[in-house]
Amino acid sequence: MATAKKAARKPTIWAILDRERNVQLYVGREPPHLDGAFPSAPRGTRYLGQLNAVEAHKSIGFDCERLTSPSRWRSPLSRNVRGGRDVTRCIAVLLAIAASPTFAAKPHYELKGRVVAIADGDTLTVLDDSKTQHKIRLAGIDAPEKGQPFGTKARENLAAKVFKQDVRIDVIDVDRYKREVGRIFLGERFINLEMVSDGFAWRYPQYDKPGEFTAAENDAREHNRGLWADPHAEPPWEWRRQKRAASKSGR
Repeated sequence: MATAKKAARKPTIWAILDRERNVQLYVGREPPHLDGAFPSAPRGTRYLGQLNAVEAHKSIGFDCERLTSPSRWRSPLSRNVRGGRDVTRCIAVLLAIAASPTFAAKPHYELKGRVVAIADGDTLTVLDDSKTQHKIRLAGIDAPEKGQPFGTKARENLAAKVFKQDVRIDVIDVDRYKREVGRIFLGERFINLEMVSDGFAWRYPQYDKPGEFTAAENDAREHNRGLWADPHAEPPWEWRRQKRAASKSGR
């Protein structure tokens, strides 16, 4: 019994099947929990990544579905695969899937922590209970850049809302800069939406295809709130494009 307890305290790779049938993997001494539709990790348990089980089986021939089942949604891999070789193979599959955008499913998990830094109007840093920092990009919106008009005010507006506050983040993607992209909530307040409604962020059409922030942007524009006080306000993505073009032409 003492041996079993000692073994249980060792860091373990855990698999959990979320409600969208994606296999989320974690490492730590304690298993993740399924709170609502998506898993969350206890202190000391770190998120590794996600496997799209169907594509993993199709492309590599490894049946990751056997790691979990709807009736027993959490379990250490060592108890669900046959020996260390299969554990190693599963990790290899995870790395292969993560490196291939063709087969990787977008991550979807929840983070909780305190906001410890504000980079600009749509990017901040959260420190979780395990003292791990997460750089978060607010999903679906785009705030003025630091060099743009209202860039500083957008940063100040976001800081006034969440700096040193405990927030919940519904992570929906990881961008090319390795930032976790998410929907940020302070209690019941949806901060992404508030930034657009206050007029300190644009709806980002490329990433808000359903038009979730359209009404808030139209209302802010109609009432000349924030950046909309400037009749010639330039979308940040256009500003960045022009900066890139100017940089290339100056070489």
